Amino acid sequence: MMLRISGACKPALAANFADGRMGAVSGALILPDEHGREARDGAGATGAIYAVRRSLFTPLPAGDRAECEYRRKRRTLTGNYQLLAEMPELPLFRRNPIFVQLISHKVGRSLG
Repeated sequence: MMLRISGACKPALAANFADGRMGAVSGALILPDEHGREARDGAGATGAIYAVRRSLFTPLPAGDRAECEYRRKRRTLTGNYQLLAEMPELPLFRRNPIFVQLISHKVGRSLG
């Protein structure tokens, strides 16, 4: 699959940094479904396109990739628990339109 990025994307992302409180921004990942209709990934920030304020960026440390991976997974899981504490309706099937996507993604990431 080819990723197409709109020419307006970079300026639109950068415009968010006019607010000094903004540390990072993410674009929307829009993928076609099996019928060619647009399906948005609405479960949070996407890694497909994002920007981080230069002053807040920290390069990954050189060294043991396994340790870096462990710390990343720990941060991700901690964030998941914080999100569930702040939004207790997320695991409720009837109140969350992206319940299946959320659960399959989070459980899959935890097991992987």
